[in-house]
Amino acid sequence: MSHHDSNPVNHIARIESTKRSVRKYLGIIAIFVTLVLAGVFFAVQFNVLQTLQLHLHRQARAFFGEIVTVRKWVAKHGGVYVPLDKTSGINPYLESVPGIKTTIACDNGPYVLKNPSLVTKELSD
Repeated sequence: MSHHDSNPVNHIARIESTKRSVRKYLGIIAIFVTLVLAGVFFAVQFNVLQTLQLHLHRQARAFFGEIVTVRKWVAKHGGVYVPLDKTSGINPYLESVPGIKTTIACDNGPYVLKNPSLVTKELSD
């Protein structure tokens, strides 16, 4: 072993150099791991948003289909009578049609006729 290798100053300098190298590589590894994790997070987030959007679109189409079905049913039956209250007034357009009874009385109160368009509007609201 040479005199140069046993010098404590050189030994400390090599240790410090090794520490700097280790810190440098650990820093690079930390940045790489952070970028990979961020990429995975954003990929999962994008996938979740796409799946949610697809689910909401399917749900909206199903709801629209149900409204169309109800409208057809109400139209097939010439309207539907609902209890008369503050929110469901008498439809002025139906009152002017001859031969249509816009209100009926039952044991538990008056009922008013709703046409398919009004039923569809109220369901959509």
